[in-house]
Order: sequence, then C-alpha cells, then structure tokens
Amino acid sequence: MLLEGRIAIVTGGSQGLGYAMAEEFS
Repeated sequence: MLLEGRIAIVTGGSQGLGYAMAEEFS
C-alpha cells in the first residue's frame, strides 16, 4: 500500500499525500 500511496503523492499532489498517510495509519 505504501507504493500506491507514493504514486498517489506524485499524481495527486496534496490529495495523494493525505491518501498515503491514511493508508499508512490504517
């Protein structure tokens, strides 16, 4: 899930960052 989150950061900017953090803590 971390890889997906990192991809989301690159593609989605700040929204991706929030998604990645949510995935990391869930």
